[in-house]
Amino acid sequence: MPLYPARSLNYINLKDYCKIDGTSDDSIGFTAAYTLASSLGMALWHPGGRLIKGNDTLLSNVAIDGAGTGISIIQLKNGANTDLFSAQTGSINLAAAGNTGILGTLSRFAIRGITLDGNKANQSSGTSYPLRFYGYDFELSRLEILNGYSGGLLCDWNYGSGIAPPSDQMEAIFDTIK
Repeated sequence: MPLYPARSLNYINLKDYCKIDGTSDDSIGFTAAYTLASSLGMALWHPGGRLIKGNDTLLSNVAIDGAGTGISIIQLKNGANTDLFSAQTGSINLAAAGNTGILGTLSRFAIRGITLDGNKANQSSGTSYPLRFYGYDFELSRLEILNGYSGGLLCDWNYGSGIAPPSDQMEAIFDTIK
């Protein structure tokens, strides 16, 4: 693995850290690239292919961009029985009254132009979504989310304190999600 991003000043190319061959477990390489992107204030670029990995915690201020749905695929590895991406799941409370939640720490992230595959046929238990989080001020666009053992996408955010409504600081973008 290179010590520094090799291809762009704005992106870390996952191909420099992962095999992306549809069979290898790229968990370690993906997590290394993702945490490096976070520490350097950069984004990740998925150039295409099927990347197989376990769970990663979503990180604030990091975008994961791909070449398009069906082209750039991130798939949960066999038997992981967990979420593909998750964060602050203990704060999810879809029945909570308004203004009763916590602010939380997950914000300003993006996932764009990617297929997230929960690999349902090869999971056997547990809560397992391709994408499950409690957060605000994010962008999910040009996504295909499929094959979650428990469901596809579960997200929540119920402002309590820290951001007074109305405020554009809390707004999220959902655009072209299948």
